[in-house]
Amino acid sequence: MKKIFHIKNQQTDDLPLVLLLSIGKHHAGFAITGKSAAKLYELGWCSTDKLSLDELEFFTDTFPVLKEHFSEVLSLYTL
Repeated sequence: MKKIFHIKNQQTDDLPLVLLLSIGKHHAGFAITGKSAAKLYELGWCSTDKLSLDELEFFTDTFPVLKEHFSEVLSLYTL
């Protein structure tokens, strides 16, 4: 898996955060926003030739914020 980009807003508010995940055969990405989605706090994207358990582990190790607690998690899996 190869990290394509990572954008992080240095200003964080202490409010409930929402994690949006997008996972597919050749990618894994995420966005972290506030509940209203008015602000983007973090955004990351990786690509791969073939998604596997090892690739997903690389993804979560590359972006440790994914192991935090969120008030809501929305996920999308594409074939």
